[in-house]
Amino acid sequence: MEDWDALFDIAVEQHQSGELESARELYSRILQANPGQINARYLLGTVLLQLGKCAESVAELEPILSHRQDIPDLHNNLGIAYHALERWDDAINAFQRAIALKSNYQQAHFNLAMLLEERGDLHRAEHYYRQASELDLNDPQCLFNLGHVLKCLERWEDAEDAYLRLSSLTPDNLDVLINLGYVQVRQDRLEQAIETFHRILLQAPDYAEVHNNLSYIFERMGHLDDAIDSARKAIQLKPNFPEGFNNLGTAYRTSGMIDEAIDAFDAAVRLQPDFPLALFNLGTSQLLNGNFQNGWEGYEHRASLIREPFQATQPRWQGEPIRDQRLLICSDQGYGDAIQFIRYLPRLQDKTGARIIFLTPPPLARLFDGIAGVDTLAIEGEPLPEFDCWVPLLSIPKVLGLDFSNLQTSPQPYLPSRSELVGFWKSMLPDWAQPLYKIGVVWQGNPRQSRDRLRSCPLATFSRFFDREGVAVISLQQDPAGLVQIETAELPGPLIEWGSRFSDFADAAAAIQNVDLVVSVDTAMCHLAGALGHPTWTLLASSADWRWFKDRDDSPWYPTMRLFRQPAWGEWNPPINTVAQEIERVRGGG
Repeated sequence: MEDWDALFDIAVEQHQSGELESARELYSRILQANPGQINARYLLGTVLLQLGKCAESVAELEPILSHRQDIPDLHNNLGIAYHALERWDDAINAFQRAIALKSNYQQAHFNLAMLLEERGDLHRAEHYYRQASELDLNDPQCLFNLGHVLKCLERWEDAEDAYLRLSSLTPDNLDVLINLGYVQVRQDRLEQAIETFHRILLQAPDYAEVHNNLSYIFERMGHLDDAIDSARKAIQLKPNFPEGFNNLGTAYRTSGMIDEAIDAFDAAVRLQPDFPLALFNLGTSQLLNGNFQNGWEGYEHRASLIREPFQATQPRWQGEPIRDQRLLICSDQGYGDAIQFIRYLPRLQDKTGARIIFLTPPPLARLFDGIAGVDTLAIEGEPLPEFDCWVPLLSIPKVLGLDFSNLQTSPQPYLPSRSELVGFWKSMLPDWAQPLYKIGVVWQGNPRQSRDRLRSCPLATFSRFFDREGVAVISLQQDPAGLVQIETAELPGPLIEWGSRFSDFADAAAAIQNVDLVVSVDTAMCHLAGALGHPTWTLLASSADWRWFKDRDDSPWYPTMRLFRQPAWGEWNPPINTVAQEIERVRGGG
């Protein structure tokens, strides 16, 4: 007669030494003779789980629950098996029971967090990763996963904290440093990101992706020679590197080397034909050069870069005949884009014979109410009217074949006027003893826009002409990031603040019609002033957006607009000084 206790001890010894198949055979023999041996059944279920036989593991472990429900490891192992079998709810319940039985069960917290992360429940995953991390401060995988979840949640500062803790545990882990540098970049902590990436290069000097990351950072900071050199180094190390060519193109374009930028973006696309960012960059660079036919084609790839694109069950219009059909046009970019391109809807209406529905962001609804070319104005967030097909507004230029010969529209201006609103804002003007030359100003764009670091000008710099005699300066600034500067900047002259009281762009339009001149950086407000046919002076970064084209001081979009450009990256003083001089000339009648 066999000594089952001795056999069990041998099985456990084999199990612990990693002889899993041998242990499995012995556990099975023991259970054939002693089906009620719970320890053997539990260990058989465990070894089956370790062998990846999850369904068989569950078949052994589940019956134990009718005898014992107080074993934390049993519930944890069942959770692992259920997870592998995609029995999600059972797995979550099993891990939670394990934690309920043993509140300091680090592995169960970690396993539950991984499952929740996989299922997209990131907030709960964060909670359990934090619990697991506190239970074992030296678990690098737990900290890495926590950092990843926080990164996905765009909690950049918290993610950086996790990666910093992890880098102190594993200072030579390049994956950790890569992620640390990434979240530092997302916080605009660019100097710290450079230090992090240089730490990587000390260990891996030929890491092409890191050189490419540095190129991106240097371009952001205006260190354009360094940006070009870093991208070239990345390409030298990895010749078939589309991302490297894309960053090289970006650095060239910011440097004003547009032809070289086009060549670099084209190289990126040849290496990776389905690279939306490079295709988009190529398109906008071609538009900047006035190559409309190819440029509009590349510009279509912006749809792949939009985080929450418009979605509908109705088909997207591809240019086929749609006479008498209902065409929904969605505003797919910023407010300024909508103001700039809504002018072409009458032309589209004439070309297609379709009934045009324009889907507008709420802040533009009153402004666009009654505009030509729109049969129905729908508002984002409200129920949509019925429609047959749809197209983004910024795809209309490609459909119409816009180029320099047909950018202008008639009538100019093309936005409806609201006399009652104009009168209201006129009543807000002070009762000056003598008429003053009124200048409306905007110095700050939306800081969430990717190019805002280039286009916005600090109020302290922008305000150089505020002290001109006979001039009244009125703030049309709406974004809070710009308004807060009014409280902190030392201004050379008074500033009348209107922008914070605008309820929407209809108010802004009426306010503009009560000033003599608008001076603005490249924001929606300069488009609004231009679309109203109002004298507008737009201050542009040296690397201006494609729509301002190259080396022009006028705009083919807006006949009443003048452009004042930085001579080099970040140099606002020269265009501001020119604006101040031109104000004196215009007021003096010169």
